[in-house]
Amino acid sequence: EQTGSLGLPNRFFAFPITVPPGQNTYYLSVESKDSLAIPLYISSNSAFQTALYWDALGLASYFGPVLTNILFALFMLVQLRDREMLFYTACLVVNHLTFFALMERVPQVLFGWDSLFMNRDIIAINVCLSILMFTLFAREFLNLKVTLPWAFRWSRGAVVLMLITLVLATQLPHFYSITLASLSCMVVALFYSYVVVHLLIQKQPNTGRFITAWGFGLMGAMIYAGKVWNLLPVNFFTSYAWHMGSLAEAILFSLSIANRAAQERQHKLDAQNKLIFKEQALRATQEKLLQAESEAKKELELQVRERTQDLSRLLARLKSENKWLEELSINDALTQVRNRRFFGSEEQKSGGY
Repeated sequence: EQTGSLGLPNRFFAFPITVPPGQNTYYLSVESKDSLAIPLYISSNSAFQTALYWDALGLASYFGPVLTNILFALFMLVQLRDREMLFYTACLVVNHLTFFALMERVPQVLFGWDSLFMNRDIIAINVCLSILMFTLFAREFLNLKVTLPWAFRWSRGAVVLMLITLVLATQLPHFYSITLASLSCMVVALFYSYVVVHLLIQKQPNTGRFITAWGFGLMGAMIYAGKVWNLLPVNFFTSYAWHMGSLAEAILFSLSIANRAAQERQHKLDAQNKLIFKEQALRATQEKLLQAESEAKKELELQVRERTQDLSRLLARLKSENKWLEELSINDALTQVRNRRFFGSEEQKSGGY
């Protein structure tokens, strides 16, 4: 059943057991073809109701921050419009949201999608999509095309591997599809582990952030796998280690992207401020040149006017002196009467002899 004694929907397989009086020894056996561990609990009706409330609170504590990170990623995608944010948004949706929602049977509770495909087969498909989106996001986050070109070329092989695994997961039985998906995940994890070692040697700036965020998610998955493979005890921590690691991974990646976006924005602002400062300095220089040119023009005009006035005075003086010389040449120096030169010039003017 999927309802408690109060009729509340839940994601657990709950079976009421009636205990006859006088008997206190019972044996329960569960067989499953799935790889997920199924712990068995016997509780009273009131304890089961309390567990439902705490379970709902725990799921809300996980999916609430995950939805917040998805909204942040969508906002950054609209603002930045780059492939990294596109792949990161897709990774959050298929890995941190739908995968854990399917694993915790949330769609079955909310929408009543209670089928073998929704309960089991779709998980392998979602795993392939999650690793595919993570592969595309990781190579953009690490900027492998620039930092490690050979790793970027190899990442194409990882993408092809996950695409082939995705197609096979839709065709093969669940046991083989989930096994193949798990092996492909290990190959991709080993590939990126090898890549980050080379990036650490090169001291690339984003490598530490990638290792920290991815490390939380990977550690949580390994602890959860240890519980599934019966290597670790079944308790609250091992049962929800994957959830906690995945949530920490999403938060750290979001913080890294926000911090890097803020740094890039600050770099752009600094570059713009430098350009503005250079433009202001250039404008001030131009204004000084224009002012100097204007002053030089005024000085030149003043000099031309002074030279023109000097020339005018000089011409007037020459004219006066020429007139004085002319009077001197046609007058007798002693008597101051017209001399022969004056009368000769008059005859030439009149055409006489």
